Amino acid sequence: MEPIATEMIWVETPGVTSADLSTFSYKNRRVPLYPLELETGWP
Repeated sequence: MEPIATEMIWVETPGVTSADLSTFSYKNRRVPLYPLELETGWP
């Protein structure tokens, strides 16, 4: 929608978790992991 929208508003709505995965700190995960590293392709 960004190309045709006059304004984009990011809203973190209440819920069980966030849709923005980059807001979490990960301790035990493999690297690279899609979608956290976008240059990694989907298997």
